[in-house]
Amino acid sequence: MSRRAFFVATAVIAASALSGCTPAPEEGAGRLAPSLTALIDQALASDDLSQWDRAALEKASEDGQISQADYVEGMDLFDACLKSAGVEFTRTTLLNGVIELSAASRTLLRCRDPCSGQSAA
Repeated sequence: MSRRAFFVATAVIAASALSGCTPAPEEGAGRLAPSLTALIDQALASDDLSQWDRAALEKASEDGQISQADYVEGMDLFDACLKSAGVEFTRTTLLNGVIELSAASRTLLRCRDPCSGQSAA
């Protein structure tokens, strides 16, 4: 899974989880895109998506959401990439289904580049 798709998935899940808890933002204030569909379309415009990334995002575009199964699979791919880069981290699945990966800051900085351009086949 590419870094872009991972961050899109994370942003979508976070936005969905937090949307009921925050007031509506001012027009254009700090938004990545005006809607989930627009955010997904931005990601789909990228030429560096793997087949898995593109399929998951196209499905999300059609469904209007990223399925929990696709989210978990994407996090599993990112998890595997970090492990192959020798990164030690803790993975926690919260009650709401959000997956958190925790590692020391210096460790995450070291692994950012090796996993940023890799995707699943």
